Amino acid sequence: MNLKNSFKYFLCYWKYSFGLFAKFKVISYYLKRILFYLGVYGINEHRLVSLKLDDLKIFFNISSPEAGTFKEIFVDKVYEREDYFIPQNGWTVLDLGANIGAFSLRNSSRVRNGRIIAFEPNYDIFSILSKNLKANQIQNVAIFPLAIGAQQGIMKFIVSCLSTGDGSIVEWRYKNLLKKGNYKEFPVMVDTLDHFAELYEIKGPIDLIKFDIEGAEYDAICGGKNVLKMTKRIVMEFHDETIFAKIKLKLAENGFDCIRILHENKIAYFLKKS
Repeated sequence: MNLKNSFKYFLCYWKYSFGLFAKFKVISYYLKRILFYLGVYGINEHRLVSLKLDDLKIFFNISSPEAGTFKEIFVDKVYEREDYFIPQNGWTVLDLGANIGAFSLRNSSRVRNGRIIAFEPNYDIFSILSKNLKANQIQNVAIFPLAIGAQQGIMKFIVSCLSTGDGSIVEWRYKNLLKKGNYKEFPVMVDTLDHFAELYEIKGPIDLIKFDIEGAEYDAICGGKNVLKMTKRIVMEFHDETIFAKIKLKLAENGFDCIRILHENKIAYFLKKS
């Protein structure tokens, strides 16, 4: 455990938690997390804790660094560095790789009369995503336990034993885990963007697609030719420079310009050419 980074996260959550009880829970959480990594405090793998952060109640797994998504999305705002990409009232937004729901929670009040459609194939994480939406009475976010890829079917999902948020249907993404055996795997349902849009009669426009699907971005794009036609903006986290070069070419073929890259965060912004 990197104690220096953990202290930074502690200060962040302390700042954004509301009320003495919430701040006490932040202290309790970090003490337990330190003891967990020192091997002193045993934690059931699926034990959840909750923090009141930015006036939202957020549940996450104490044995996995899922709470870090709050800092990435709410504090660092890695998906909001371009004003034109911040969701507005009435937008339709696709959240690919929703994890515990931080992005959807952040933007549900912004789209208001619009909608967010969120995808998360990891069944452990999906249950937390559902819990977070219910705890905050979010009504305009629809969630689906699906991975998005190049074709429909059932695929093997690989996830780190140390971080339930680090999971992918793309084996190269976790080749080190595969070598060390520090992972678990299970089957997940995979759909394409085009089939999903046809099935649920999504006619467009799609104002924004957010990608964070751990190496499967190119496959998802290949399975979404028709969806890309009605999409205005894409913001994505990428994981491999070689594959990212292919992604840029594929999106350029579909009318998108890459207008900004956050190299420190590996986040790219794409805008449909006017």
